[in-house]
Amino acid sequence: MRIPRNVVGIIFGLVIVSVVLGSPVMANAEDCAGSANEGWDAGSANGWIGATGTTITVMNSGGNPDGYLKGEKSGPVMIQTETPPFTGNYVTGGIREISVDIQLFSGDNVSGPLFRIRQDAYSNGWYYDFSGTLTIDGQWHHYVAPVNPYWDDQQAQDAGWIPMDNPVVVSFADTLAGVGYLIFWVNAINTPEVAGFDNATIACPLFFDGFENGDTGGWSSGK
Repeated sequence: MRIPRNVVGIIFGLVIVSVVLGSPVMANAEDCAGSANEGWDAGSANGWIGATGTTITVMNSGGNPDGYLKGEKSGPVMIQTETPPFTGNYVTGGIREISVDIQLFSGDNVSGPLFRIRQDAYSNGWYYDFSGTLTIDGQWHHYVAPVNPYWDDQQAQDAGWIPMDNPVVVSFADTLAGVGYLIFWVNAINTPEVAGFDNATIACPLFFDGFENGDTGGWSSGK
């Protein structure tokens, strides 16, 4: 049976839209050598801990979807991991973005979230501050921070990353080449605060090639 030309056009258009906008079955980031995701759906914290006095609990339901990691503290709620696959060499791993879903369950005047990467315990590293105000709205919110090993320190700052050392002890590129800590947190000042974290991810964006390293990546001029 011959398919009418207008129907072919509609099908082709839908394919293009699904590629550009993303279909329900298409991930928003592609797999690369160092990509990792943790949704806390298996009932284990899997190497994530509460930092600076934060108490964590792995919740079996209520996440985005299924399980999530709940953090509680009278003050800033902070979770971190010091173990692979979320630590290591983000450069060879091809990592270009860090993301997480967050929901605030209780707390007043809560700001953030903030992402932090550190090479080791002797360097405070770099942080990315979304500078927002978190509200108790019953919704999960997705936050994404870009990373690029080809940025110098000024370019990293222009992209939103802030050095926590002054002067900078470990460059942004060197930090990415040896991430020892990945940290997410939301800020509150001495008030009981409960926040949920889900879908912690390090990945490379869909179809990413920014040509930063001078390599054509298989692209060539037309003939």
